[in-house]
Amino acid sequence: MHISTFKFGETPLYIVNGTVTRGILYERKSATEEFAQWVFAASVAIFVLTLAYSNGRSFVARARYALANMRTAAPVVELLDGSVAKSMTVVLPVSRDASEWPVGADLTLTIPKLQMAAPIREVEGVAILGVNEELSRGVVRWPGSARVGEAGAAILLGHSSAPLSYKGDYGSVFALLDKLEAGDKIVIDSLYGSRTYKVTGRIVVNPKTPTGIGQTSNADSEALVLVSCWPVGTDWKRLAVSAERVL
Repeated sequence: MHISTFKFGETPLYIVNGTVTRGILYERKSATEEFAQWVFAASVAIFVLTLAYSNGRSFVARARYALANMRTAAPVVELLDGSVAKSMTVVLPVSRDASEWPVGADLTLTIPKLQMAAPIREVEGVAILGVNEELSRGVVRWPGSARVGEAGAAILLGHSSAPLSYKGDYGSVFALLDKLEAGDKIVIDSLYGSRTYKVTGRIVVNPKTPTGIGQTSNADSEALVLVSCWPVGTDWKRLAVSAERVL
C-alpha cells in the first residue's frame, strides 16, 4: 500500500494507491493484532474472575471492616464482660459460627475486635502437607512451637486469603489480622477454662528468613504469634502478630 499526504487549505488529504480521500486515514488492524488483543482481554477477565472466586471473601471482609469504622467514631469495641458491642456495625464473619466447630476441637481462638473465631488444629510431625490439610479446618499450631499453656510462643498459622485449590471454611480467617493493635485482646478457650492475651506488636517478614517470629520478651511467659500470608491475596510476605498472656 502506497500512501502520501498533502493539505488543501485546512483539510488533510490522503492519496492511497492513487485514490484521494479526505479526513483521518484509518488502517484496519491485521487479524493477528486483533487476535492478540482478544487473547489479552480474555486473560485479564480470567485473572479477575479467578481472583474474585478465590479471594473475594477476604476482600469483602476488609471492605466491610473499613466501612464499619467510617460510620462509627471508633472501631468495633469490646464490652467489660468480653462481648462485642451489638450496637456497632457487625463485621462480616470470616469463620464458622461456634456452634459449627468440629467435634473434638479442644482449643478455640477468638479475637473479639475482628469478630473472628476458629478451632486450633494440631498436626503430627512437621509435614507441610499435614499443615495445609488442617488449615481447611481452622488455624494450625506450627509443630515445634510451644503448646498453648506452656512457656514460650505458640505459633498459630491461618489463611488471610485462600488458594484456588482450598476446600475448607477458614480461607479468610486472618484476612483482618493487620487491624490488630497493641493492647487488643485475644482469647483461647478450652474444656478447662480460657486464657487471655494482649497484642504486643506485629511485624512483616520474608517467609524464607522469618527472623523474629516466635521470640518472646520473657522465656518463662506464655505467648502467641499469629502468622498469615501478606498482603491479602498473595503469599509474598508473612504478617506476624505477637501477644502475651495477661490472664
